[in-house]
Amino acid sequence: MPLDDTTLKILFLFIPGIISKKIIEKLTNYKEVNSFKFLINSFLLGFLNYFIYTVLIYTINHIKTNDLSIYFFNTLSSKDKPLIFYEIFYVSIISIISSILISYLLNKQYFYTLMNNIGVTSLSGERDVWNIVFGSEEVSNWIDLRDFDNKLTISGWVRSYSSDFHDGELFIKDVSVYSLEEGKLLYELNGLYLNLKGKNISIEFPKN
Repeated sequence: MPLDDTTLKILFLFIPGIISKKIIEKLTNYKEVNSFKFLINSFLLGFLNYFIYTVLIYTINHIKTNDLSIYFFNTLSSKDKPLIFYEIFYVSIISIISSILISYLLNKQYFYTLMNNIGVTSLSGERDVWNIVFGSEEVSNWIDLRDFDNKLTISGWVRSYSSDFHDGELFIKDVSVYSLEEGKLLYELNGLYLNLKGKNISIEFPKN
């Protein structure tokens, strides 16, 4: 279905919001699988970036007694107003900076830490236990993975892990593989990729 001029204008205006949303998805575990939610969050982030831009323009005008204009709200409210592409460009730069800051705050879980400390909630902010465990600084990155189906114990350093338990992917470095029952060393590897989806396993984190 072809897009009309108004829809295209709105899409161009909210490019900064889409940029923010994509960066946040890349830098955090917050992924949107629903297109409608992605658009809503992109629009909200877009408004946030234009608000930051507005504050900056008003501040510059106040400090330097300039008369810089803000076109976003007029362009959005009137189909006859043209797009101001340099404004979209400036806000897109702001969106990159703001999304990196938002990603940092989300990954550090400052909000949930505060709410935990004052007893409002026990939620962690992570989407599943998988991310709580592997993202925690309280446990070592060294694991002993027990594979009960193949009767193996796989030990090594977790170098990388998938953002979702449903993917269940691990990449382990300095790997040693033992027999599960006898504990006999079978072989060693520099690295090992594992897809744990649907596997009968347990993962242990030895004390340091």
